Amino acid sequence: MDEDNLISFVLDQLSDLGDIRSRRMFGGWHVSINGVFFAAVHGERLYFKTSEASRERYEGMGMGPFRPRATVTLKSLYEVPVDILEDAGELVSWAEEAVTCQIEAQRAKNRSPNKRRSKNQRKES
Repeated sequence: MDEDNLISFVLDQLSDLGDIRSRRMFGGWHVSINGVFFAAVHGERLYFKTSEASRERYEGMGMGPFRPRATVTLKSLYEVPVDILEDAGELVSWAEEAVTCQIEAQRAKNRSPNKRRSKNQRKES
């Protein structure tokens, strides 16, 4: 299945989630719901956002991280197994987990002590 057909198939499979959006990005597709990025379609494969805990399931099923180029590996996105992709109910469940992983990652990033403070925050101190 080529990439354009795959993105159409994925959006159809995930239609029970609600307002799923996709757009072209970096030679593939960016997939989000309610403004939360949780998936990418690239090179005829679907990748979901993962956490350290959820990543083990992907690795246990022989799936690997997203590699948009030979020299770049994004370990926060892992390939979704074909049998999950083909089962709409399972795919929705995995997608919900991916959305949660992205939301939690963003919250952790926002709480990071290394995050630079704005000029207003520095003035208030």
